Formats: sequence, structure tokens, C-alpha cells
Amino acid sequence: MGNTLGVTQNSPYNLFSPFSQATLQLTVQQNLLQGFRPSVNNRAIRVARNQRHISDLAFKNQVMATVANVVSLYWDLVTDNEDLKVSSTPTN
Repeated sequence: MGNTLGVTQNSPYNLFSPFSQATLQLTVQQNLLQGFRPSVNNRAIRVARNQRHISDLAFKNQVMATVANVVSLYWDLVTDNEDLKVSSTPTN
């Protein structure tokens, strides 16, 4: 916003005529492409990939724990069967 005051004087007629001129400048800026870089848009994809990787690792861990428990239960069963055979055999 600005205001200019000035005076013009016409020499042959010796007229004095002051004037005032006001100006106003208004600027509006809209960032339409803000955040439109590939790195910003790929953020959600990277997060999803990391979460999928974490889920895969958690699944593998659960499978290994389950297999270890099954193997442990199997050997417990074998031990119990052997104990049963030993205790059921007649002694002379």
C-alpha cells in the first residue's frame, strides 16, 4: 500500500494543482505443488514396506517357536514312552 502526493504547476498560466495518488497491491500465493516430490509421496510406501518386513519377521519367529515347542513335546512323549516301557517290564 502506498500513497504519493505531488504538485504540478503549469508555468504559462501559473496554475497550482496538487494531486494525491494511492496504490494498493495484494498478492495471494497458493502452493499447489507443495509436498509433490516423489520422496514425500513415497513415504507411505516405505512405511508399509517396513511394516510388512516386521510382520514377516514376527511370523517367522512364531513359526520357529511353534516348531521348537512341537519338537520338545515329541521328545517328552518319547521319554514318557521309554519310562513306561521300563516300568512295565517285569523284573526277575
